[in-house]
Amino acid sequence: MTDQCSAMDKAIREVFPKSRHRLCTWHIGENAVVNIKGVMAKEGFKRRFDYVLKYTDTVAEFEHYWNSLLADYNCAKHSWIIRLYSLKEKWCPAYNKEWFSGGVLSSQRSETTNHSISRRLHKTNGLCDFYKCFLDVIDEWRSKENKGDYNSSTGNKYYACSDNMLCMHARDVYTIAIYLIFEQRFIKAVGLRSERIRFEYPVSEYIVGHPTKDFIRHNVRFNELEMVVDCTCKSFGEIGILCSHILRVFIVHNVERIPNRYIMKRWTKQAMNTIVDEVEDRDNEVSVVSASVWRMQTIRSCIKVINEAQHCPAARKIVDAGVLDMSTKVKEYIGGVGGADVSSNHFVRNETLLDAFEPSTEPVLQEQIVEEPIVEEVIPAMIKNPPKRIKKNKKENEKSNERNVRPKGIVEKKSNKLKGWNKRRERHVDNLREETQSTDQRIINLPVGGVLVHPVSSNSQLETFIPDDYFGVHIHPL
Repeated sequence: MTDQCSAMDKAIREVFPKSRHRLCTWHIGENAVVNIKGVMAKEGFKRRFDYVLKYTDTVAEFEHYWNSLLADYNCAKHSWIIRLYSLKEKWCPAYNKEWFSGGVLSSQRSETTNHSISRRLHKTNGLCDFYKCFLDVIDEWRSKENKGDYNSSTGNKYYACSDNMLCMHARDVYTIAIYLIFEQRFIKAVGLRSERIRFEYPVSEYIVGHPTKDFIRHNVRFNELEMVVDCTCKSFGEIGILCSHILRVFIVHNVERIPNRYIMKRWTKQAMNTIVDEVEDRDNEVSVVSASVWRMQTIRSCIKVINEAQHCPAARKIVDAGVLDMSTKVKEYIGGVGGADVSSNHFVRNETLLDAFEPSTEPVLQEQIVEEPIVEEVIPAMIKNPPKRIKKNKKENEKSNERNVRPKGIVEKKSNKLKGWNKRRERHVDNLREETQSTDQRIINLPVGGVLVHPVSSNSQLETFIPDDYFGVHIHPL
C-alpha cells in the first residue's frame, strides 16, 4: 500500500510480481481536496465519494454508484477524476475481494506509520535513531502478540450468545479478537432477512439483507451436502471470516459448527503453536533457533497441557509426575554434557584441590550450646476496606446512587474496547451506505416487493428481483 508514485509502482511489479499493489485511500482523499476542491465543497459529495472510495462490495455496485455520482455533480470530464478511474483496480475494494488482506484498510498505511514511528521520532533524529526506534516498535508488537496469545489460550468467558452451538464452536476455535468480530457478525445476521429464490437439492440460493437498511442485497448459495457456501460480498476471501449473510443462511439451516474449510488457521488459537523448525548450520551443526523463540513455544505448549488437566485430579498427577521426571532428566543431561566438555587433567586438578580441603575423619569434641526459643509477639493484622468501596450516606442503611459494579478483568476490558471500536466503525459504514442508497432509491422506481441484488458474476450489472406468487421470482438486469 503506497501513495500514487510511478517509480514505486514499477519497482513493486518487478520485485514482488505476485503481490497486489494498492493505493492509500487517505492520500487519495487529500489529493481530492486539492484537485477537485470545487466539487468537494458541494453538499453531499464528500460522503458519497468516501463510500464509493472505501466500502463498495461488488464491481457492479461500484460502477453503478460511480456513474450516479458523476452524473449528479456533473464532474465526469474532470481530468483528475478520469485518471483516478483508470487506477480503480488499485484503490477500489470491489476489485480486490479475491486477494486476502486480513481486513487491513488501505488508509492504515498512513495511520500505522504515524502512530507507531512518528510519535517516537523527531525530524532531527538520524538513521541510527530510526533503526533503534524501529526495533523498539517490533519488540512492542511482539509483546502485545504474546500477551494476546496467552489471553486467548486461557479462554474468553464474556460472550453474548452463550447457548448457540455455532458461537460456542467459534469461541473454542478463534482468538478473542477474531471471535468478537464473528460474534458481532452473528448478532447482525439475526436481524437480516433471507428469502430463498431457487432450490435444486442440495443447492439453495438466497437473497439476504436488512429489510430497511439494505437497498441492494446479497446473493448466497449454499450446498448443504458438501457444506460449501458462497456470498457475493466475498468477505471470506478478503478477511478470512464468514460474513453475516452466510451466517444468516447457517441459522436457517441449523448449522452448529463452522465447516473446516472456512476456518483460517491464522485466526485460531493454534496459530502460534506451530513449532519453528530448527535450522542447522552445515559446517558447525549448531541450531540457530533463538532461545526466546524456543522458550515462547514451550510455554505455550505447557500452558495448553495445564489448562487441559486442571479439572481432573488424575490428569494433574500425570502432569506432576511428567514435570518431575523431565526435570530430573534435564539436570542429568546438562550435568553429563558439562562433564564431557571438561578435560581429564582438569578433573585431576580439581580432585587434588578437593582432597586438600576435605575434613578430617577424627572426632572433634564440640561444646553444645542450648538456644532458648524466642517468643515473638503476634500483632493482629488490620483488614482495611477495598479502595473502591461504595461510601454510605449519613442516613443509616441508605447508600448512594452508585451501583455496586464488580471490578472487570483485563481480558474483559479489552474485549469491551474492541467491541466498542468495531461497533462504531460498523455504524459509520451503515450510515454512509444508507445515505448513498437512499439517494438512488428516490430515483429508481422498483415494483412492489422488488429489490436490487448484487450479481453472482463480477462483470454483470445489478439485478432486480421481483417476486411472483405463481411463477416464483423474475430476474431482470437493472
